Amino acid sequence: MTVLAESDAVHYELLTDESEIIGSVFAVDQCEYIEIVDLSVGQEFQGQGYGRSLMQIIFDNHPDTILCLRCSAFDNGLSQENLAEWYKRLGFVDGTPFHQGDGWMHRPI
Repeated sequence: MTVLAESDAVHYELLTDESEIIGSVFAVDQCEYIEIVDLSVGQEFQGQGYGRSLMQIIFDNHPDTILCLRCSAFDNGLSQENLAEWYKRLGFVDGTPFHQGDGWMHRPI
């Protein structure tokens, strides 16, 4: 078997004082960039800045790395356009140096 690429998982969770999961972010370190695979916040905690806090953790722990993601809104009341605008407020721009296709965004260094 040949290994084409090796990557490391990056995972952070925010918890309440009672250890209930508020939200989490899961990413994969691809050496040249970090791909944010999943960002989720429990419905009862949405709109309170927890998503922004999770993203800030990634920013703080990987300040010299390009961050990439595929912007995909799920059927939870948030439109694709609203989600893309939210990411843009965090410094993301359309497209990436590493991916092609709709929905890809990146946060330059």
